[in-house]
Amino acid sequence: MKSSLVCSWIFQVVVALVLGPAVYFKFAGAEAAIQNFTTLGMEPTGRYIVAGLELVAILLLLFPQGVAWGAILGWGLMSGALIAHATELGFSGSALSSAIMATAAWTLCGAIAYLRREKILFLNAMFGGKAHRSKRGT
Repeated sequence: MKSSLVCSWIFQVVVALVLGPAVYFKFAGAEAAIQNFTTLGMEPTGRYIVAGLELVAILLLLFPQGVAWGAILGWGLMSGALIAHATELGFSGSALSSAIMATAAWTLCGAIAYLRREKILFLNAMFGGKAHRSKRGT
């Protein structure tokens, strides 16, 4: 097994472990989640939509055919979370730990997308995966 595939699987599991509790707390209506989404003006609909999308990202990350798409979805969701922290939620108190987890998931999703770039045409073209190079004759 290639080392990049092993790294990808480790990253996938870590992202699932980071997002899993966040999904649970959003769906369960944890006070912090409600407060965050109220601050963002997205409570309750936005909280449920984000939790649902995070659940989809987790499932995609854990099934081989969907890994690259799960990484892209997770990266996008964590980008939104980091923007929310930078603009509205801040980085103090419990928001700091949330921002740190979002940063970790964002970084790992980007790494997974890069490691699995051959699976998605536009990533393959952007990062010059094997299939893209072979078309150019190299």
